[in-house]
Amino acid sequence: MLGREIQVAVKAGGPDPAVNGKLRDVIAKCKSNNMPNDTIERSIKKAAGNEEGVEYELVTYEGYGPSGVAVIVEALTDNRNRAAANVRNAFTKRRR
Repeated sequence: MLGREIQVAVKAGGPDPAVNGKLRDVIAKCKSNNMPNDTIERSIKKAAGNEEGVEYELVTYEGYGPSGVAVIVEALTDNRNRAAANVRNAFTKRRR
């Protein structure tokens, strides 16, 4: 999961943590969770386009829960259609 967050941060602001504040925060989060430096660097290189891999993107969905409570869902996905179907399913299943 943290590797995906690194990829989204790199796509948003570039691969240099000195310039990209979001990436710097995610790297600190990775280190606090004992992620090896090699894995962090590999994720940054993959997101920067130096290696092939899956493209992750951050998507936001809105819906209504029980009693009409508004809910905003942020999802990190490689497939928008599948994520939309999963979120829609969760909303309809919990509506009752």
